[in-house]
Amino acid sequence: MINIEDLNKIQSPDKTATYIPILHKDLAELVLEEGDKHGFKVRNTDYSIAKEGNIMRGIFAFIGDDPAMDMQVGILNSYDKSKKVTIGLGSQVFICQNGMVSADYTMKRKHTGSVEDDIKYMIREGMKNLYDEYRRNIQVRNKLFEIGVSKSKYAELIGRMFIEENIITPTQLGIVKREFKESKLFPEPTAWSMYNHVTQALKFGHPANYIEQHIGLHKFMLEHFE
Repeated sequence: MINIEDLNKIQSPDKTATYIPILHKDLAELVLEEGDKHGFKVRNTDYSIAKEGNIMRGIFAFIGDDPAMDMQVGILNSYDKSKKVTIGLGSQVFICQNGMVSADYTMKRKHTGSVEDDIKYMIREGMKNLYDEYRRNIQVRNKLFEIGVSKSKYAELIGRMFIEENIITPTQLGIVKREFKESKLFPEPTAWSMYNHVTQALKFGHPANYIEQHIGLHKFMLEHFE
């Protein structure tokens, strides 16, 4: 398990005329400090590194009003110039070390010029809007929870996700079918249960495809039910 102090032990590159490094630890602390200013309580943090510490990913979960849904912030940073500083915010944030992001909104900045001031501004503005976005997501979830979906409509929409949108693979299609028949957590035929059945199926795909598939699922659901 990596903690914030471990991030500080990773050797950072030198500043040059065309490259300004943002320290992994400093980026993480900016998120935590800004969250504290807004009174957000941390539920947990999750850091991971790759390429001998040159790439760092962090996910912060802040306690919200609803115990079933957190406010989340994700960060991505690199010391080898391979990735921009990336910040994702929302109620469900995924960031891969390859740079793919799934979040309600995402901000990116190259390690150049006024990047240090810009990152502070991005985090400050993002955290300022995080709670409002979180409340909107709760409203969307509650709406999906109330929308009943018939068996035929369920089959139609899942079929479109598979055939037209390429959101799920043949293997995942079978998992969705199993979830539809056997899920104890989401047994009722609602738009929200369908969303969760597909989300569960996506976990059985290739990690490199998960974020792109999840973005596709989120977009599909909003287009059809919001």
